This record gives sequence, C-alpha cells and structure tokens, in this order.
Amino acid sequence: MSRIESAKNYQKTTNYSPKQTNFASKQSFQSGATLSIENIRNISHDMAKPIEEKISKRMPIINWISRKLADKNGEFQNQVINAIFTTTLAPAFIAWNPLSKQDEKTKQYTALRQPISAAIAILGGLPITMMINSYMNKISSEGHHKSIDLRMQPDNAYLKGRYKIEKGMINGQKVSFADYVKQIQQQKVDLFTSLISEHPNNIKIDENTRIISVLKKDVKGNKPTWTQMGHDIPNLGTQTELNKYLKSNNLHNVKFSDFMRDEFKFEFFNDGTIKPYTIEDKLKNVKAMDFLRKLGVVTKKDFHESDLNELLSIVRQRTTAEEEIRGAIKSEAFKPNGIKKFIDAFSRQAARITQGYLGEQASRRETITLGQFFARFDYNEANLQKLMDGSMINALNEMKRQFNKAGKSKFNAATTIQDFAKNIMHNKIAKTVSYFKNYKTFVGIFANLFTTAVTCTALNWVYPRIIERFFPNLVKDDKPSNEPKLQSPTVQKGGNK
Repeated sequence: MSRIESAKNYQKTTNYSPKQTNFASKQSFQSGATLSIENIRNISHDMAKPIEEKISKRMPIINWISRKLADKNGEFQNQVINAIFTTTLAPAFIAWNPLSKQDEKTKQYTALRQPISAAIAILGGLPITMMINSYMNKISSEGHHKSIDLRMQPDNAYLKGRYKIEKGMINGQKVSFADYVKQIQQQKVDLFTSLISEHPNNIKIDENTRIISVLKKDVKGNKPTWTQMGHDIPNLGTQTELNKYLKSNNLHNVKFSDFMRDEFKFEFFNDGTIKPYTIEDKLKNVKAMDFLRKLGVVTKKDFHESDLNELLSIVRQRTTAEEEIRGAIKSEAFKPNGIKKFIDAFSRQAARITQGYLGEQASRRETITLGQFFARFDYNEANLQKLMDGSMINALNEMKRQFNKAGKSKFNAATTIQDFAKNIMHNKIAKTVSYFKNYKTFVGIFANLFTTAVTCTALNWVYPRIIERFFPNLVKDDKPSNEPKLQSPTVQKGGNK
C-alpha cells in the first residue's frame, strides 16, 4: 500500500469533527495575507473550549473548587487556601519531620498549633475580611469616593444585597440574579451616559421622588419630552448633588485640556497655555490610536492602525493632490507646458495612493504618534491651543468633522455625541474598576496586619489551654529536679570554737 493510500485510510478512520477543526478553517492563507489578531484570538478560543469541557467532565471536584475560588478574590481566597494547607500539610511536615532532633511529644505539640491557628484565622480573620470587603463594595458602588466611583456599574457583591432586599424583582417581575445584575448595570450605564453627554440644561431631578429625567426627542422625532432615566441613585438625590456631578463629568463642562491632563499627563501654565516641553514630549510619545480610543472616537474592535493610516493618507491626498490637479486643469494649464503640469499632478496623486497602500501594510508593525495625527489635521500651535481651550464636546465634534470630511463612513452625519459618550463611559468603567481592585488590594494588606495581630494574640491565649484540655499527655510537667541539692555546711552560732 502506498503512503498516499495509507494517509487517506488514516483520515477516514480518524474522528475529526468540523468543530474540532474549526480553528484551522479560520486561518487566512490568501496571497500576501497574515494572521490577524482577531484570527489568533478565535483560534485560541476554539482550542481552549474543548479542553475546558474535558477538564470539567473528568475532574468535577477540581472544577467546582476552581469556580468557587474564582467567585471570590483577594484576601478571602488567600485565607481559605492558607487555612487548607495549614490544616493538612504543615502539621504532617512538623510531626513527622525526620530532620528534627526534638522528641515526639514536642513535635506533636508543635504540629497541633497549625490546625488551631487555621481555625482561629477562619473564625476570626475571615469575618473581619468579609466586613471590610463589604464596606469597600458599598462605598464604591454608592460613589462615596470620586476615584473609585462605580455607580455606573455597581459591584456584583453589592447588587446581591440589593437583590435580596428587592426579592429579585424588577418592574414587578421575578428575575434570576444574573439577569438582575445585567439589567441593573445596563440601566446605570444608560443613565450615566446621558448624564455626561446631554446638555446640563436638559437634565433635572425631582427631589421628592429622587427621579432623574432627561429632555429627549421621542421616537417620532417630535417635540422633546422629559424621559425618566433613573431613580434613587446614591449621592444623586438633590439638585445640588446632581449639579456637582455634572460640573466635573459632563462633556459640555469638562475642558479638553483637563482630559489631556488626566489621561496623558499634559502640563499647562496657570492661564491654560500648553507648556512647550509638554508638546515636544507628549506629541512624540503618545500613540494616536490610544488617544482616539480614550477620547471615545473609536474602539479596538471597529478601528485599527491600518484604518488610521488609510484615513491620514486620504487627508493628505485631499489637501495636496486635489489642489494641484485643480490648478493643472485651469484654462491656462493648456498653454505650453500645461499638459506636463497636468500629468505631473496625476503622477503625484498615483504615487500617494500607492504610498497609502504600502503605509497600510507597514502599519501592522509601525505606530502613528499623536504629533503626526495632529499635524495631518493642521492642529499646530495656535490651532492646537484653541482645541485645548474648548470643551470635550467641541473636541469630539471636531474629530467627527475631520473624519467625516475624509470620507470615513463610520463618522457620517448620523454619528452622535451619544455614540462617543458610550465609548467614554465604558473606558471610564474599565479604568475605575482597575483603580478599585488596586485600592481593595492595598486596603486588604493593611487590614490583614490588624487581623494578624488579633488572631495571633487569640492563638497565644487559646492554644495552650486547648492542648491542656484535650491533649494533657503532651503537656510537660514542671517537676523538681531529682538531683540532690548541695547543702551548705552548718555554721554554729557564735562560730567555731
């Protein structure tokens, strides 16, 4: 049998399902094409999913433990894992350590300290940790601190408490906890997106009912009406609180320079003028794609570096080639040397188109700086300062105008500030969640110092008493020594005679 026939028979006998080979089918082998990040991500997902399912079926206990630990993170998880190993492995190594020179009773006495320590840590330390975590979830989900304000996406543990209070009801209907979290968080995102994008004059609150309403056009596009967007939002129950939030978060109030200062560490003089060395440093090092994503103009999934390179190429062509060709086709262009000028203009235009295509290929390995981006749209010196002095709304509208002018279909007249505001809100949520995790970690470290001091004190007091009560044979008696005591010679009163 030939090798080819053997290979064919092997393929027939091997059970390859379409799902198993799906990841390979997603690879692109077209001429000159390379695997994109999206393809690699899909391949990884298709490979990992069947492996995860096999692990789940063959090791259900491990899978169950993993899910439970994944639901809890931070100090809670650390204490549980430490307690498990402290109760099992540590006593065994201490009690049967062949390298130790201590007697058996001493080693057993020391080994029993480990499970008792673990029990005290769980019974004493865990409640303290859970109370601290609950408190931090509350202050973030209710917006008590600006840097970790998660009112636009409350923590799941916080919502679990609300779910129990509201008996799992939303608008009179019973829902599962997963659906409850999904709906509540979506409502909060919609509300806060409107709070940052709508004009402050179109937002109001009824202090009696604590209902926040926004003036919006109805579905038919007729006269705008007040639409209820949310109610009973923590720390947004009065007009004063609402105005304070709008002043520091609404895109009509926030200056573009404040955004650049917070996101990219731009520096300004007291009068708002950009510091010269900031322009030189930041415009050279900040990436244009990072700027556009944080500004909310684009997202990672719908706009890539190659799209940006194409956009800048189009802008270049429109600002240079069109003027040259327009000048070449004037009536006087057909005088002597006129045809030559016309051909030269078209040649330059063709060269730029080729350059744009090559630039698109090169953009996979090169990055465009913010300085290059601003220079292409003529935001230099005075124009850049003017952009910085305006509001975030002005900057977003300016980006929309420039992108629309370049003919990008994504940024047409139908694109609204609301679309950009949604991206900004998702960026803000991701940033705040990251801050909150770091904050929670550091607070947990300092709280753990206090918890350790309390549990160690309790252990030192409880441990000898438990051993004495339940394991009296391990307690050493302090018996007097059997050695004869040295007697000092008897001295008669009055001395020797």
